[in-house]
Formats: sequence, C-alpha cells, structure tokens
Amino acid sequence: MDKDKYWKAPVFVLIILTIGALILACHRPAPPGTLTIVKGPKNPGTQWIPAGYSYTTDIVMLQLKLTAAGENVEILSITFRAAGTGNDATGIASVRLYVDLDDNGFVGSDDVPLGTPQSYGINNGTVTFANLTRVIADGETEYWLVIYDFTPDIRKGETFEISVEDIEATGETSAQKITPSLGGLVGVAEVGCPP
Repeated sequence: MDKDKYWKAPVFVLIILTIGALILACHRPAPPGTLTIVKGPKNPGTQWIPAGYSYTTDIVMLQLKLTAAGENVEILSITFRAAGTGNDATGIASVRLYVDLDDNGFVGSDDVPLGTPQSYGINNGTVTFANLTRVIADGETEYWLVIYDFTPDIRKGETFEISVEDIEATGETSAQKITPSLGGLVGVAEVGCPP
C-alpha cells in the first residue's frame, strides 16, 4: 500500500487552488475611478437680470468643477433640469456649455464649447448635451460653464433655476460606468434689480 497517497492528493489540490487564486488575483479588474463634481470657485450667486435690456445673454448660471481620480474618465453626456417661476420654454433662448479654460468664471474666446446649444421644449423641462466624449485625465480638474441666453419675454420678479440632473461617464481603463454625486448643483437667476 502506498502510504503517501493519503497526503499527496490533498497537497496537489491545495497547490492547484493556490495557483488558481493567484491567477484570479492577477487578473482581477481594477476598481472604477471616480468623478467628483462640485461648484467651481467662480460660481456665481443669484444672477440679477434686468428685463428689456440687450445684455441678457452670456449669463453664467453655473461654474462646475469636475475632477477625475483613479483613471481617466470619459464624459459622454450631461443633463440639466430647469425650474423657477419663469417659463423656461419662452424665457430662455438657448443653453450653452463650455470648458472654462482660464477658470475665470466667464465665457471667453479661448473657452471650448461642448456640444451644441440647447433649448427647453417645455417649461421646467430638461436639456441634454450628448455625444461629448470629453476625457478628463486621472488627477486632473476641468471647469465647465453653463450659460443662459434670455429672450425679451422675461418679466420682473420671475426666477429661473437650473440644476444638474444626470451625467453619463465611463472609466477608460475599467470600462465601468461612473456615477458622481450631483446634489446641490443649482444655479439661480432672477429678473429685476438686487435688493
């Protein structure tokens, strides 16, 4: 009788299991990175819009600070929702999105437009900037500006709000969906003069 057969089989199984565990550990997919979105340092407070004047365009509603960590993050789309007492469908001519390259909180000639201008089809509706394919490198930060162009139909006392409702982003290395927290990202404009 082979006295060694009783321990050779368990040892062999243990070796196989150990090798398998090492292989799995080496090929375990990396965890997805993160995308942090907060208000930027030049984000405006309530914007006061004088009704009936020509300078009711290029109004900065939000400056967003976007930071990628853990891997490069590709932003595919971003959706904004309107609110407030004013009628967004008739009071807002267009919504525009830019990369604020100089981080100054204003639209300049060097800032990069993202997507095409959007407009609200209904009051308190949404607009989506799709097919962006904007990549923020691991450890890097970008500042984005959300711009409103108002129409002459706005009236004194009306308020217009915009908030980030959804963002579609993917990690370049992990190929996994990345979902940032979007709470508190709200911009406000009021028609009239500040108190």
